[in-house]
Amino acid sequence: MDASIAEQRRRALAAADEVVRAFADLSPDEVHRRPAPGEWSPWEMVYHLASAEVWWVAKLCEATAPDRHVATARLLDLWRTLRTAAFEYAGELDPGRLDQPGQLTGVPDWTPRILLESFVTHAQEHAQQLRDCHGAAAPPEQT
Repeated sequence: MDASIAEQRRRALAAADEVVRAFADLSPDEVHRRPAPGEWSPWEMVYHLASAEVWWVAKLCEATAPDRHVATARLLDLWRTLRTAAFEYAGELDPGRLDQPGQLTGVPDWTPRILLESFVTHAQEHAQQLRDCHGAAAPPEQT
C-alpha cells in the first residue's frame, strides 16, 4: 500500500474512533438536542455520516477497480452486505410499530411496513430493468 494511502487509512480509522467516542456518552435527550438554532443535532450528524459513508465507499469501489465490470461486482457486494445488515435490523422490529407512521426521518407518512415493502419492490423493479435490457425472462416466483 502506498504510504500516503496508508496514512489516509490511519487517519480515517482514527477519525471514526473519534466520532464513536464523541457519541459514547450522549443521553437519549441529548441525541435530538441541537446545540444552537440551525446547527445539527447528534442524530442528524450520525444520520448524515451513515448516509455519506455509503457514497464514499461506492466511490472508492469505483476508484480502486481496474474497470467498470470489477467496480460493478464490488458495488453489488457492498449493496448485498448492506441489505443483509438491514434485514438483521428488520428482525428487531416491534410488530406493534409496523404500521405507525412518523418514525422515519424524511418520510413522516411512511411506516416500517411501507419501508420494508419498498426495500423489496425497489430491488425487484431494478432487476426487471436489467432483464429488460438483456431480454431475460423473470425468475420463477419464490415462496
